Amino acid sequence: AISLDSIANDNNLRMVENMKAVAWNGLEAAFDRLEKEWTGLVRPDKQPINVLILGTGMVGKHAIEAATKLGNVERNNEHIASNGPGAVAVSIGRNIASNASTMKDLMEQADILVDATQRRDASKPDVPNKWTAWLPNHAAVVDLAVDPYTLDADPPVVRGLEGIPQGSLDQYVFPADDPKWDSLVPDSIPSKHRRTTVTCYSWPGVHPEACMTHYAQQLEPFMEVLFEKGYDGLSLDGTYFERALYRATLKAWMNEDEAEPRIVRETD
Repeated sequence: AISLDSIANDNNLRMVENMKAVAWNGLEAAFDRLEKEWTGLVRPDKQPINVLILGTGMVGKHAIEAATKLGNVERNNEHIASNGPGAVAVSIGRNIASNASTMKDLMEQADILVDATQRRDASKPDVPNKWTAWLPNHAAVVDLAVDPYTLDADPPVVRGLEGIPQGSLDQYVFPADDPKWDSLVPDSIPSKHRRTTVTCYSWPGVHPEACMTHYAQQLEPFMEVLFEKGYDGLSLDGTYFERALYRATLKAWMNEDEAEPRIVRETD
């Protein structure tokens, strides 16, 4: 067995990933939603749209660009041509995200709130549900972290934004009054305060053809190695791509010392 998420280069960086699509597809869905309320994405006061991004890792970095381009390059070009007010993206890390007073000030101004965090402690939310009440009623919440609710684990896993559902490719937009909300959030999780939420466990799949093309390009050199060496022939003494493949094998996972270096997950 080979874990695609565990294929890493000699510097511990994942080699089969589509973080850009995660950020862009999530932000595209959020701006699509806002555009239904504000024609041409022009706020009533004609000021720029405010986007607050939690997390500054790989997904967070892509989210900054996606937010400032309204989630879609073509839409952004049209917006510029029509002299639209644009969008302002503010990105923060945990040294601010844990400060309730500062978060209140930031969230009260946010038209879009983005969770792009990788938490150190997945048993605790970054944004308690009661904080959601600070967001304007029109605000959209973007879930790019997509951690599940796994309450029977030890320790349990909860969502970074407390009280939001987890979406799928079948439905990734949840208005605040969506009747499915209660069935998708465990009873023990506070969810009283709600805003329109876009969430999907597989954001790249929103645009499937582009997604498959991207992964095919990344996987091609690995498939060549696998066809040549076979699973049992993979070794850390091999080529660049062979070493990366070996680290992702079940046998390497069972002998972690031999498979070093391991992937270093983002913590912000």
